[in-house]
Amino acid sequence: KNRVIKNIFKFLRAVIITLVVLYGLVVVLLHIPAVQEQLTLVAHRQLSALLDTPVQIGHITVGYPDRIILDDVKIEDKQGNRLLQTARLSARFEWMPLFRDGRISIHTAQIFGLQAEVNRQHPDAPLNVQFIIDKLSSPDDTPSESSLDLRINSLQIRRSRVKYDVFSEPMTDGVFNPNHIAVANINANISLKALHSDSINLHVKRLDFEEQSSGFTLKGLETRVKGGRSGVQMQGFD
Repeated sequence: KNRVIKNIFKFLRAVIITLVVLYGLVVVLLHIPAVQEQLTLVAHRQLSALLDTPVQIGHITVGYPDRIILDDVKIEDKQGNRLLQTARLSARFEWMPLFRDGRISIHTAQIFGLQAEVNRQHPDAPLNVQFIIDKLSSPDDTPSESSLDLRINSLQIRRSRVKYDVFSEPMTDGVFNPNHIAVANINANISLKALHSDSINLHVKRLDFEEQSSGFTLKGLETRVKGGRSGVQMQGFD
């Protein structure tokens, strides 16, 4: 019996050593410039095919098995104009919820230097981002409870900007215009407790931004948002 136990321990030790060596090999390979370049090309092709629009990624860094960093990400709309660009996008994943029940759980996510330009030609025209929304939407109109299950423990957004324009409508100066909105200097710390196909649980710990057309400035907004099919509730609005 003792010999059997010793052999089992030897086997387990060999397995652990093998896994550690393989892990170290993967980490070393992911830091080789040629491997990173190939990884970037693969991600570029896959995302472009998924979104049906050109997607450019300057560089991909895999720090740990649960962390990925994307630098200089650019997405174009169907007219070839900039739809979204970000200097850095990083996320740290939790793999167990994904393997256990298919739930996407992100421990921390950071977005730096986001620039988004959403627009339409006239009030009845589709948004320039509509094709991506349609592409990612389920072909089945009946919402599935398991079709979306996302959690982000901590989402940080820094130095970001979002524009919305209806090109056919006139501009105004110094007055808020719902047809031309330019929100700049967005800084936020958000905890997305749960996002499903038909519900959301969101904690906005801090939100700052400036609306440049009207000069409106918001500092230090905090609130909790819970919503479902029957409505939305906001608590602790400060």
